[in-house]
Amino acid sequence: MGVRSRDNLFTLDLICHGVPSPEFLRKYFEYQEKKLGEKLEHFNFRSKEKRGWGTQYLLKTKTKTERNLLSLDKYGKHFINGDCYRECCYECRYASIDRVGDITVGGFLGGGKN
Repeated sequence: MGVRSRDNLFTLDLICHGVPSPEFLRKYFEYQEKKLGEKLEHFNFRSKEKRGWGTQYLLKTKTKTERNLLSLDKYGKHFINGDCYRECCYECRYASIDRVGDITVGGFLGGGKN
């Protein structure tokens, strides 16, 4: 079997902000459940429901719905500030300006604003 032609192959890489550990998120959910007195049924970290641009979270329990700006939320504030990433995020070889793909994809919060 010979080498296959890759003339039509395009590679894609993603821009990543970095992510907190699953344990940090689990503890945050526990914090919210304790605060609300109910188990979470739905959580959207970047809800665009009311404000657009994904600057708030939306969480729901069986009887309650809560929205808050990420900048005013404990978890959201740490995420935005980038001070709670997983250790591997600090060592990620893809987190640089030297991109490895033919096409780079990312979301740019507020990118269209001057």
